[in-house]
Amino acid sequence: MRPELLDASSDAFASWPLAVVRSLKARIQQPLPRRLAEWIVARIPLFEQTPVHIFYDGAGVGSRWQLFSPAEAREADGRSYAADAKAVIEELISPELPTPSGLLFGSATGGKPGTDRLLRAGDECEVQWGFPFPGPPRYNARAFERVIIR
Repeated sequence: MRPELLDASSDAFASWPLAVVRSLKARIQQPLPRRLAEWIVARIPLFEQTPVHIFYDGAGVGSRWQLFSPAEAREADGRSYAADAKAVIEELISPELPTPSGLLFGSATGGKPGTDRLLRAGDECEVQWGFPFPGPPRYNARAFERVIIR
């Protein structure tokens, strides 16, 4: 058995559960009850968004991407990607509604055709929504929006 397989930070998709939880709040358009937020955070290993390498096709649409696992990202830049449980709970119960993850629920667009780009948390990217979240322009799955990666 390979020991790294027992560590959630070695999973390439480890940063998506937090994006899904944040997007749940955006979908229901209200804060989560504290008990529910605490229950979720206690049961799911949560990691912040790791760098994503996007490859743009001839039309400037993200046609392929490579997601770094939290362990790979930590090796590359020395930063821990583990989410702060208390901060996540406070974020989930606050009345502020987040923008859903554009990388998880949309396609990167607006890139220079035939190029690639490394997107890190805090970078801005244009996405075409693939899921109709509440709020213009996200209600239309064909809509485009500039989002901050988080």
